[in-house]
Amino acid sequence: MHSRASKGRPVKAIISELEERDLLELAKKVAARHWVTVHEMLGTSRESPLPKARREFWCELYDLGWSTARIGRLVGRDHTTILVQLPPDRRGPRVHQQVAS
Repeated sequence: MHSRASKGRPVKAIISELEERDLLELAKKVAARHWVTVHEMLGTSRESPLPKARREFWCELYDLGWSTARIGRLVGRDHTTILVQLPPDRRGPRVHQQVAS
């Protein structure tokens, strides 16, 4: 049996994409802080401490400028699942500054 994220995306595919985007090391660091594997963190188990690790990883991606929709597509979750896991002070619309040329 293959591990899948909730929308059916295989965890191996998520890990492969993280590697392609140079984000696998970030995922490993977050997972290690919670004493779990990246594979476990990206799965669907609700066993502690997996949800906290998942939430921290999603917040890290959000802080890197990823939208909730983009994070959701990456990890096989709906963007609203990502959104409700962000701290309340991060849930508002982002203000983008235009760079003067």
